[in-house]
Amino acid sequence: MSDTKKFLGKVFEMDKRVNKLTEQLATLRARQISPAAARLGEGIQKTRNITADEDLLIKILMLEEKIARTKGQLLRHEEQIRLMTLNLPPIQKAVITWRYICRNLWKDIAKKAEMSEMQIMREHNAAIKCMDMENLLHPSSSYIM
Repeated sequence: MSDTKKFLGKVFEMDKRVNKLTEQLATLRARQISPAAARLGEGIQKTRNITADEDLLIKILMLEEKIARTKGQLLRHEEQIRLMTLNLPPIQKAVITWRYICRNLWKDIAKKAEMSEMQIMREHNAAIKCMDMENLLHPSSSYIM
């Protein structure tokens, strides 16, 4: 697998991470407002001089910070992808954008482009080759990985 393909694939990994952290945050927030959970101290490790509510709040704040940091990385990654597609033909640029920035499914991309999924895959692969070639031709402007 090419470095460009690995780089592009990281978008999905980061997106999954944000979704997982967001689910964890929702669980903690639900616990925060649940009277039964507050009474029982459910799943909260008490530390010296910190109440269960404070401990839960600290966990929520830490998760929110982690989500914000991951979203920031994702935005920087997407910006780098936009830069990588500057010299691509319009259809290839659209395919890469729809897939890795909008995170559309292949069938949805094919529908938008009014092409078959097979043709979309060919355009995608051609775009990756161009992006790899661009990196080889201009190593000083190499992508941040």
